[in-house]
Amino acid sequence: MGALGAELEGLKKQLASSSSVPPKTQDWAPTLTGTSRPSTPVVPGNHSYSAPAPRSDPRFNVVLHGIQECRKGMSRLARQEEDLRNVISALSSAADTIDGNSVKDHFRLGKFKLDSNKPRPILVKLIRSSDVIKVLSGASSLCKPLVVKPDLPRTQRLREAILLKREVEADGARCGS
Repeated sequence: MGALGAELEGLKKQLASSSSVPPKTQDWAPTLTGTSRPSTPVVPGNHSYSAPAPRSDPRFNVVLHGIQECRKGMSRLARQEEDLRNVISALSSAADTIDGNSVKDHFRLGKFKLDSNKPRPILVKLIRSSDVIKVLSGASSLCKPLVVKPDLPRTQRLREAILLKREVEADGARCGS
């Protein structure tokens, strides 16, 4: 890395002399393999640099099913604004303390399909976990096509779907006899 390091140092000096603003020290430096690694020494127990981008904390998320997709041909911004209005309306009917300031972010899950008549669910990120509790406890007050569920990992969602299917089949067997 001798020649490469010398070239890098030369570029840093050239950049520093051409700008009146001192260069920022970076926490990440490229390696010869093209990947990044920390330029600071590794501290035992501090692994924040090597962890992948953190998945948003599911304690603050709910998944809202049943909100219709926006019309075809609308701009992305208009679709997001309409979805946000619908999300706030639905969540405020589940918990009256929820308003526009309670929603941190929202987006549709899955890939859009033109031929599908089933709307994609919306993942809603709320500011406080207490808002999630209020929304989930008031979920039964939502109008019929709307369903709100907690944000669960894929394996747990699949497990619950299997259990629900078995329960429906058992109810059908009892009603049919």
